[in-house]
Amino acid sequence: MPLPVMLQSAFERLPSNVQAIVWHDYESHRKSGGLSYVLWLCFGFHYLYLGQLGLQLLYWLTFGGFGLWAIIDLLRIPGMVEQKNEAILLQIMAHYQTAPR
Repeated sequence: MPLPVMLQSAFERLPSNVQAIVWHDYESHRKSGGLSYVLWLCFGFHYLYLGQLGLQLLYWLTFGGFGLWAIIDLLRIPGMVEQKNEAILLQIMAHYQTAPR
């Protein structure tokens, strides 16, 4: 899976040894769109998988927005996964840029 578009140029500016470490960490922490859809299908666990506990509880309490929210999420899941992966990569890159070498 490619890097999130917004962060590709910042990633390319990192030294090659740091790129390798960041890429390895990103690959082990990034979220999958396919798994998000499977979890959506299985009782709507997709928000929990994407680290949004508050929305997950609200989703369950409203029975997926009485079904409407659940259907809208079918279209929103790819964007939610992309946003989460951008946040993960940004956090990893920030960690290695500030970590002592």
